[in-house]
Amino acid sequence: MTIHRSLPKHARIVQFLNSFETADWLFLLLEYIEGTDLYWWITQKSDQYDHTGRKLTERERLEVVRGVFKQCLEAVSVVHESGVSHRDLKPEVRALLV
Repeated sequence: MTIHRSLPKHARIVQFLNSFETADWLFLLLEYIEGTDLYWWITQKSDQYDHTGRKLTERERLEVVRGVFKQCLEAVSVVHESGVSHRDLKPEVRALLV
C-alpha cells in the first residue's frame, strides 16, 4: 500500500484510495475505472472491430493493438521511473484502455 501511494498520479495507473481490514480480509479501495479489463478485451477479440461493430482491416487492427501496448508500456515506465518494479503484470487489471 505504501508503495502504491508513492506512485505519481497518472492516467494509466489506478489510484490507491484507502484500505481497511477485518479479522479475515484486507480490503483495498482503488479508483473506479469504467470499461472492461484487458483480459476481457483480448478474449472477446475486441481488437478486430471498431466501436460501431465494423470489422477492422489488418492494418487498423494492428494500430489498435499498438495503441494498447503503448499504454501498457507507458504505465510500466512511470512505475519504473518511480523506483518500483512490477513483477505481476497480467491482463486482468483494469485501467489500461481508454
